Amino acid sequence: MRIRAYIAFCLSIVLCACHPDQISDQRTKMPEKFNARIDDVVDCHGPWQDGECLYVYGNSEVCAYRYTDKEEVFSLSGKSDGSAPSDGRCYVLSGQILDSEPSTGTFAVKIPQTQVNRGKYVDPKAHIMVAFPEDMAGDMLGLHSAVGFLKVKVFGHSRIRTVTVVGKNKELLSGTAVLKVGRSSATTLEMDPDAGKSVTVQAPEEGVVPAENGADFFFCLPPVTFSAGLTVVIRTDDGNFSLEETNPVIISRGRLTTINQTGAGTTFTKLGLQIPSGQVFYSNDVMGPEITVCVPKGTSLKSMTPVFEHTGATVEMFGKPIISGKTAANFSSPLTMTVFSTDEESSMYTIKVVEYDLPVVYVSTPDHTPIVDRENWIAESSFIIQQTDGTLVDYGYASIKGRGNASWSRPKKSYSIKLAVKPKELGVLGMPGHKRWCMIAVQWGYLGNSIGYELARRAESYAWQPHGRHVEFVLNGTHIGTYVLAEQIRIDKNRVDIKSLKPEDIGEDKISGGYLLTYDRTFNDPNKFKSKYFNMPVMIKDPDDDDLVPAQFTWIQNYINEMEAAMSDNTRFARRDYLNYLDIDTYIDMWFVWELAGKTGSHDGADFAHPNSVWFFKDRGGKLKAGPCWDFDSYLFSNQKLLCNAGQYYGRLFQDPAFRARVKEKWPVFRASVEGKGRYKTPITEFIDSCYNHVKYSAARNQKMWTWTMYKLDTEYKTIRSGLPAKMDWLEKQINAL
Repeated sequence: MRIRAYIAFCLSIVLCACHPDQISDQRTKMPEKFNARIDDVVDCHGPWQDGECLYVYGNSEVCAYRYTDKEEVFSLSGKSDGSAPSDGRCYVLSGQILDSEPSTGTFAVKIPQTQVNRGKYVDPKAHIMVAFPEDMAGDMLGLHSAVGFLKVKVFGHSRIRTVTVVGKNKELLSGTAVLKVGRSSATTLEMDPDAGKSVTVQAPEEGVVPAENGADFFFCLPPVTFSAGLTVVIRTDDGNFSLEETNPVIISRGRLTTINQTGAGTTFTKLGLQIPSGQVFYSNDVMGPEITVCVPKGTSLKSMTPVFEHTGATVEMFGKPIISGKTAANFSSPLTMTVFSTDEESSMYTIKVVEYDLPVVYVSTPDHTPIVDRENWIAESSFIIQQTDGTLVDYGYASIKGRGNASWSRPKKSYSIKLAVKPKELGVLGMPGHKRWCMIAVQWGYLGNSIGYELARRAESYAWQPHGRHVEFVLNGTHIGTYVLAEQIRIDKNRVDIKSLKPEDIGEDKISGGYLLTYDRTFNDPNKFKSKYFNMPVMIKDPDDDDLVPAQFTWIQNYINEMEAAMSDNTRFARRDYLNYLDIDTYIDMWFVWELAGKTGSHDGADFAHPNSVWFFKDRGGKLKAGPCWDFDSYLFSNQKLLCNAGQYYGRLFQDPAFRARVKEKWPVFRASVEGKGRYKTPITEFIDSCYNHVKYSAARNQKMWTWTMYKLDTEYKTIRSGLPAKMDWLEKQINAL
């Protein structure tokens, strides 16, 4: 009989609010009923009991929805005129009433210090949720968690009374918090400075005796990083157990992470699953407690046999010892395997199988070090790609860090990759070899970036546009869904092919290039300046922080200021002096791309006009050129209004009759390329169809993993496919009227 209590941790963080751009500004009625079946929303909490309430808040309006077992829906009850907030937003908090009168987007809430274990699910009184209309009419509400979840699995045969979590740095975990929900930022939950430093889950009055597969205790916690780890105290009838986790633990929304309290000598060193034909599919990362095995789409998961090597004494599955290659099981759902040492120390592993029809990218950091920021590279990580035919390509060591501005605050993160060695012959998934890559999280839609890049490629003045490939991404052993592996914009013969400026290049013959720049309102790079006449936020990307010298910084700053001076001065503008500085054809082609791309592709013009992530480059002896085009989200071609004609320098340039004439002259050439009548022999619609068919299997699974993803693939595809010809016709009329 095992009398020692063992513990495994599982974090499951779920969802924030929808993308604010889709929220209607029109006043709508709250539905009398809405679909709030919990299994459709989160993984780690469960059935509501008859009569339980959700309270819906917006401005000063309060509505109560009461759950009924029979219909499995929440129905509107209590005093209310049924009106939603005038800005179309709704906020839902479960099981409790607000401590203060709500103002728009800000609420005082509580995370209880003592929470109640209800068998398999979290305490609804601690589970704070946010709800937004799922469509423009607001007829359906989608529920998303504002808190994170910690699952503690306890093994042994002693009756358990409470389980308590305390951070090593005494992090604030319970008590009063402020919930903030806004249009331009992600949902945040900020703990009061006097908040408690522990959370306890209380077992039912009779206590809990763990079954063979243990007993689960669920915690609701604020999003927090336990940078020094945490302590778990288990109070049982036989005494108290205190277990330590010394590695960092991150509680954040939308991410499933697993941590084990491992025993010495109880780890897998190799694990795969064998199908009846004899073929074995191995995991590329067995370091952590969650092990992902990827198999081609169509592989039967109902009879797979674990094949493994380990450092322990025995391995158990379903509570019984198994031998490598001997015991088949149904892996249609995740299964647990436990490795025991001779003194019965144990480590539990969750084995998950992912069917794929896209390439699979595996990245593992040393000791699964968490990626917590966008500044610090984690070196000596692995970078392996499993191609669709099962072939593995190991690219050796790589470094990884976070990337993105607003996107970094969202649950599904994007990352920058830097390979230690430049791939030469094979490249990466058919893309030319380079060290620098982007792992772009599919967040708002699936097709936007791929189609946006292709659209820009068809503009005659762009020699290079980024390429990208849809992939499955497995990070530190955990499958996290659909991503786009894309070329990062860099100076290179295979990318932006201009001279690379060295620190010693300060003479007049060399200092003029090359420079790689962004106009970006985030204005958060070390080498940056605001332009003199148009107040443009210019950031110098290359030369980078280590190589740029003051003389080069001053030279490019003066160049842009001189270009703007030529636009600002009426006499010089009339002479078109600005053409000495700006390559006007690239600037016109960029305008074509973004105006045609439409509403979401340019965030209603905001990214382009404000601007954000708008790229320029200047070669040695050449003019400033616009491009490459970057950062398309989804729902391209969906809005028939001019979005970008007043942003950046365009408001001034469109005052030049010769500029307008050149726009009219270039448009038919660009349209012909888009339609496959010019230098491109196939219409872009064929590319759109190909992207849709390529990603649809992966997208179906990704939508279940990340239920907050703004746009479903089918809806996005139909909007893009039907919107393109209509938008081209509309834009042509606007151009002809210039």
